[in-house]
Amino acid sequence: QEINLWRGGEHTASTSRQPRKPHTDDPKSESAAGAQCRMLIPPLKKSYPCDIADRVGKYLAATHSPEEAAHHAQALQELNQLRAQCIAAVEPNATNAELLIKYWAQLALVENRIDWTAVQLSFCWYDTWKGASAFNANAARVTLMSLKWEQANILFNCAVLHARIGERELTASDGEMVKQASLNFKKAAGMFCAARQLASALSGEALTPDMGQDCLSMMENLCLAHAQRCFYEKAAKENMKNAILAKLAAGASDLYAAAHAPLAEADSALNKQAANQKWSKELAVEMLAFRAASHTRMAAAMEDGGGVDIDKGKQICHLASAKAKLELGQKMSKEVKSEGLQGISDTLKEVCRLHDKAVSENNKIFFAAVPTSVGDPEGKIMAKSEPPPEPSTSVGTDRFAHLVPAIVHKAALAYAATRQDMVNEMVGKLQADTEACRARMIKIMPQLEAVDCSEPRLPNRLRDRVPAVQRDGGVAVLLDRVSTSGDMKAEAESMLESAEAVVAEEERKDAEMRSKFGTKWTRALSTSLNGPLKKDMEQLRRQMGMAAQADLKVASKLAERQAQLEMIGWSLEQLDAKVAGSGDAAYQGQ
Repeated sequence: QEINLWRGGEHTASTSRQPRKPHTDDPKSESAAGAQCRMLIPPLKKSYPCDIADRVGKYLAATHSPEEAAHHAQALQELNQLRAQCIAAVEPNATNAELLIKYWAQLALVENRIDWTAVQLSFCWYDTWKGASAFNANAARVTLMSLKWEQANILFNCAVLHARIGERELTASDGEMVKQASLNFKKAAGMFCAARQLASALSGEALTPDMGQDCLSMMENLCLAHAQRCFYEKAAKENMKNAILAKLAAGASDLYAAAHAPLAEADSALNKQAANQKWSKELAVEMLAFRAASHTRMAAAMEDGGGVDIDKGKQICHLASAKAKLELGQKMSKEVKSEGLQGISDTLKEVCRLHDKAVSENNKIFFAAVPTSVGDPEGKIMAKSEPPPEPSTSVGTDRFAHLVPAIVHKAALAYAATRQDMVNEMVGKLQADTEACRARMIKIMPQLEAVDCSEPRLPNRLRDRVPAVQRDGGVAVLLDRVSTSGDMKAEAESMLESAEAVVAEEERKDAEMRSKFGTKWTRALSTSLNGPLKKDMEQLRRQMGMAAQADLKVASKLAERQAQLEMIGWSLEQLDAKVAGSGDAAYQGQ
């Protein structure tokens, strides 16, 4: 006969393949690890009251307006009351957890709408393990003027409440309650993670040890380990395969090991506290108990196939490893007087019985070689952190939805100042341009006043002059004068050229006679005598060139304005018709 160590009872040799009913010795009917009857969960943090309404109200009155402060006075009082309720919320239930989440969400939403450094509001929180002391009220507490400090501590307490709710749900026999417990532990892990991220922004501040990065990481891993434990418990209740249970137990042990790591360092700040020294050993017990459970389940998994071709030596080695880990866990439990000592002792007795039974069967039936050691089963971690809900969806009623964010308020003030400067600059330029325009117009005011704009026709001063110009010959006289000017220019150029020729001839004759008679020719040099005359002729030549250029411009202007010049010969009626606005019905009284 082959003895089944995991299902209880006896059956005939390896020909049987029928499923067997669970027995009281079945590890699936036991507690998950049997190590702890109480789960490791930190206590709630304590805080001093603070008057949010007074500080923020004064800030709004100074930076925004007294009307803005009065408008939000009721909301600030409600926020004060909400904080007081959160500090007093110690009972682990969904109502209190939701209360803390609403307060945290409101702080997260209002954080960027108020300049909290200008508010100068202090938040005081005690260390979770030391708490307030009757002998020294200032011990183990940190006071910071930071909203992130307040949010981090509120999330810490909310995580503790969810963890305690999960602990209570895990004790229920209902599988759905175990599933709900896992969800609460995952929420707690996500909140510890969010608290750690908020606390990391305060790296330059001296925080309480429980709000350090190592401690908050430990809390996150601890809650994930508790959640993984729920997966294991639920799987055990549903009689899943031992191979699966071995992986789930190994995953729980890995997470408990991750939580234990910061406490394992001898020089760590966490390990120096007496409460944490006890936690260090209790976490080690949890890690060892679940590691033992993974080996025990792996040994049981070797029997799930009916015991055919079983590696009895490896099975014995798994049980020996579980036995060794439970013995170490039992020793640590005695050192810290753990409440789970009886549970781990009972589990150790059962594993010893299974180990001795397996050794006896091997000596009588299998005769397999027993290895000196066996590797720990590979873990399968199912628990993942659940991040806190979005503040906008969990706040309930956003009491400060209409409050303009501080950065926007500052930008608006800066914009208003810049806009006023720009307006002042534009007004100054307009005033300067107006004065310049007045200075220029004052020179032509008589002409402007002479213009009669009462009717769409030629101004009176032009109506009087047009007939006189026409009587003098009009544009024909002007063109004749231009032509005469051209003739006079040609005559003047001819006379100048003749004078220049005479002077040149006289200088030539003088040079000839001076060459012929030498010193006997005593007449003064012609070049010296003609110097002033030649300068005058050069000046005349330049003036005639400038006059020629002016004539060209006049001729060009006359050509461009030929159509307008021809209008000088028109009648007054024709000229009146060409004036702008003459066709407007408004001038005809229509």
